[in-house]
Amino acid sequence: MKSKRRLKEESLEILKELETKSFTVVSTALDNKPHSANITYIISGTFLYFITNEDSRKAKNILINPNVSLVVTEKSNTPISIQIQGRAKIVTDKEESIRALSNFTKVWYTVDYAPPVLNIPNDKTIMIKVDMKSIQWFQTAEKLEKTTAKKTEFNYTNKENA
Repeated sequence: MKSKRRLKEESLEILKELETKSFTVVSTALDNKPHSANITYIISGTFLYFITNEDSRKAKNILINPNVSLVVTEKSNTPISIQIQGRAKIVTDKEESIRALSNFTKVWYTVDYAPPVLNIPNDKTIMIKVDMKSIQWFQTAEKLEKTTAKKTEFNYTNKENA
């Protein structure tokens, strides 16, 4: 069994890896009908943020069922897959939205295209915050015995932000 210190070290390692990425697929569900969508995201602490249209299917699903699943993948010599389970909610605090939005602009300047979210009318834009509860990390290797897998439970989330 891993020590709390080792689990926290692995958590920080995974969060740092997530911070180097900016694209994920988010999955929501309503009435046993799953829905998945590509999104641009940022990480702040142990939270993942994304922006969407308030009329989007994912936003409507989250309002009724806040449970989400996300997957971040990277194709490289040693492909990485990070799977996240958490609870999502609409950010209503203006200061929190402004802080997160400033991080989004940094991401958008590093990509070679205009993310679709930039086309959402201002009065329809909402920010979603995902409280990440569980993360699984898989990294493949040429030899099976060198393939790594980690699972981290996030139990130290700020209660006032949950």
